Amino acid sequence: MKKFGKILLLLLILPLCFSFASCKNKNRNPTNENNNGGIETPGGGNKDDDKNDGDDNENATYSVVFDYNLPEDYDFLLTDYTVSDKKVNTSTSLARVADSKLGTYFLGWCRDGSNEILTGDITSSVEGIINLKGKWDEVNLKKYYYTDNISFVIEGEKAVLSSCSNSETVILPKLYKYEDVDYSVSKIANALFEDKTVGKIVNNAENLEIGDNAFKNANLLGIDLSNVSVIGNNAFEGSNIKNVCTKSGEVTIGTGAFKNCINLESFDFNNADTKISNNMFENCVKLESITNTENITLIGAYAFSGCEKIDDLNFIKTKVEYILNNAFNNCIGLETITIPENVVGIGDNAFSGCNSVLTLNIARLYGGMDGSDLFKNHFGDAIAQNVKTINLFGSNITKLVRNYFRYMTALENFVMCDSITTVEDYAFDGCVNLKDIELSNSIDIETFSHLAFNGTKYLTERIEPLIYSNVLLYVSDNITEEYEIPSGVTKICNKAFESNSKLKKITIPSTIDDIGTSTFANCINLEEVDFKENSQITEICDDMFDGCINLTTINLTNLKNLSKIGDRAFRLTNISNFVINSTIDTIGISVFVSAKISEFSIDGTSDSFCVSDGVLYKYNNPEKTKLELVCYPKCKEDEIFVCPDDVELIGEHAFANVEYLRYIYFTQNSMNWESVNGYYTSLDNTFKVIILSEKYGITSFERSDIYRLITSGVKYDFNTNEITLGEGFETESNYLFLKIKDEDGFYFVYFIVSQKEVNSEFEYYVVLNSVKKTDTFYI
Repeated sequence: MKKFGKILLLLLILPLCFSFASCKNKNRNPTNENNNGGIETPGGGNKDDDKNDGDDNENATYSVVFDYNLPEDYDFLLTDYTVSDKKVNTSTSLARVADSKLGTYFLGWCRDGSNEILTGDITSSVEGIINLKGKWDEVNLKKYYYTDNISFVIEGEKAVLSSCSNSETVILPKLYKYEDVDYSVSKIANALFEDKTVGKIVNNAENLEIGDNAFKNANLLGIDLSNVSVIGNNAFEGSNIKNVCTKSGEVTIGTGAFKNCINLESFDFNNADTKISNNMFENCVKLESITNTENITLIGAYAFSGCEKIDDLNFIKTKVEYILNNAFNNCIGLETITIPENVVGIGDNAFSGCNSVLTLNIARLYGGMDGSDLFKNHFGDAIAQNVKTINLFGSNITKLVRNYFRYMTALENFVMCDSITTVEDYAFDGCVNLKDIELSNSIDIETFSHLAFNGTKYLTERIEPLIYSNVLLYVSDNITEEYEIPSGVTKICNKAFESNSKLKKITIPSTIDDIGTSTFANCINLEEVDFKENSQITEICDDMFDGCINLTTINLTNLKNLSKIGDRAFRLTNISNFVINSTIDTIGISVFVSAKISEFSIDGTSDSFCVSDGVLYKYNNPEKTKLELVCYPKCKEDEIFVCPDDVELIGEHAFANVEYLRYIYFTQNSMNWESVNGYYTSLDNTFKVIILSEKYGITSFERSDIYRLITSGVKYDFNTNEITLGEGFETESNYLFLKIKDEDGFYFVYFIVSQKEVNSEFEYYVVLNSVKKTDTFYI
């Protein structure tokens, strides 16, 4: 229906000489001249009588303008009409609204600028224009008035809109009067306008509820949701609604309420206390503006899935606590994601398919202590593969756990917030393009190493060493072959130079008092290590120079406070004459395995170690009468070694990979033979045999002879699980051995097995060949 203008202009002109006045409303339908539309005309009488009385007053000319001033939402009720021409007397009666419903709420006329209602007739002897405006009982008009084309049903104390015969314009009143009882209009029934064409919905009800599917797939021209407190499940799904503004205060919005609204462009939450429900805006492909979201507390699963126009998430405000699974799935226009610190949980694949996201601003990390793939799970493969910049902010992030950002191959820039105190190793493992990193100022240097950035350009393309809080974390292959660590650095971090293929000489200043594990491990071209005088270093840590196959020179004697050499510290090195500091009291296991040492020596007098004929021993008692053989030099050229009588223990791998030694000769009875056999069997068997003899001498048996004797002399019965020992084989003290008499009649005893306890019984393990093809006996 066309909208009727508010002003009804009734112009009364009193002619000076027998003329007549005319009064005419704005005419929207000129052909409808005989329809007064329910409005009583000014004055009285009929048309013919008016023409006969035109000369009653010849002294004044005036006009009266009537403006009915109907409230805007109701002006459509003044239907098209034409007021007939009429001769006007000097006294003009005030027009009324003849319609019984509408007239109930018309209170009368007031002069323009006044609220006083006029009564009786209006007269004037003064020329000019009199402007009158209608006054209405607007409150009751809105409360009670309802059109004839809608129906309600009573549910308890509520009135529910149940049907609509003509949906071009629907006015919902605040109250519905039924049998003289006022019922609050509370709801639009479920599916009422589903699949229908609906005009304008004028809502005067308070806290209206829109039922499930009420406008699903409806062709809806307009609706004001500012007084709607409940929007049901799928209430507007598939409708052509374009712009929405909700009421403030508490609002409940159901699942999929605006799903598939492909014309929806903007949504104003009006700071309502509500949640963005599951699937609420799913596939709203034109939705771009989301405003006034200060009180949103949750974003549901698939809430914005397929919303292609959303390009940032600035509408996620400080009350949102959870973003559920797939909430922003396939938001392909999303370029920036900002997650405030109040968000305590993000569901799996919350941003899956967001292929255009380049920047991520987050104030909290999500998941447990094991960060493996957690970033990928929460933010989806697309972001993990495409995001280039991550900015961390807020005070909740304190740790970057192992593997959290693993394999984010597109990541280039990363900014840490200063609340971060721990960055675990491999936190950024595999982020191959990560080059620019702004570190936190609060990282605990005791737990921090360059391994956090393993495989990144941040390390591989560095020219300058990575130094943090006076700690040298990493030096890349881009340094010169000879590198002197800057004075002032106090610590070298674990693996700082590991596998550096360019470094040949390293100079370590006296300011450094701590060097981490594996610091120079596998630096295959490192030849020389120069410790400056007055160094405060007390320990060569585990694996420090392990694998430095060309290391020939190291001046440990400048380390006046050195007390310990850690496990495997010099394994595979090429130091020919290894000088042990007299201050050292602890040497770990396998320290010199496969190191090309020809002899050991001690700088000064040691209370813990001694050297005899180039072999390194450790004192095992305060009186220095008992020894442990620590290491027999790998490259010592002797073929025969006669173990001193005061040796009672053989250290782990003491004879590992010796190159020239063929025979080890033991004569003492105090030897712990378990240490001999245990560590013999753990070696590579590069020497021939272990000999126990009552006479100093060398056996004529070669290894092949021992093989033959064991193979023929030890039998195993698979049926009875018994071992039969041939001539010369004996068991004693839980060991199996072979006695062989030489040409002079002296016995040599060859230890050929070791033993272990299984279920409180000892089992024998043949070293050189096996007679039982089970896990019990081995060759």
